[in-house]
Amino acid sequence: DRLLFDFRSMVRHLVRIALDGKHRSAISLRKETKEWFAISWRSRYAAHWHHSACSTATGIVRSYWRLQRQRAKAKLPPPSEPNPHRLMVRIDQELVRIKEEELVVTVRPTTSLRFALADAKKHRRWAEWSTFALGEVTLLSRHLILPFQVPERLAVQAATSVGVDLNLDHAKVC
Repeated sequence: DRLLFDFRSMVRHLVRIALDGKHRSAISLRKETKEWFAISWRSRYAAHWHHSACSTATGIVRSYWRLQRQRAKAKLPPPSEPNPHRLMVRIDQELVRIKEEELVVTVRPTTSLRFALADAKKHRRWAEWSTFALGEVTLLSRHLILPFQVPERLAVQAATSVGVDLNLDHAKVC
């Protein structure tokens, strides 16, 4: 639980900085807030947590700016500034690995969280999907979302058509 609350605190602070500094990329936000993270959070979390928080914050800010443009175009009042309230964590790929029957999340170099994958292994497609590389895991208060990256040679190829929306390359295991 502490990880969820701490990550939300990181993202809230980074959203304010991104709005003030007009940061459009996670990299520029990361560069500006590197010292802040080292002072505030480095003793408790690995540096990749900063990367995840910056990516999440810039995503929120971009969405806010898009909504602001749409409302201005429709002559509606501007939206209120974003204040992340949802307890969720997007975990960088460098911090996650599947080891035997568990998902291991590195919090800092000497500390890790372990999640049992017994329920996930019951999923009908687990045997196929678990052979692929693991993407950015999303941790919610009650769920863990495991996306897998399907290699290009196995990606679904559509015949010539107007549009195809297939979401077979990600798995949501709850």
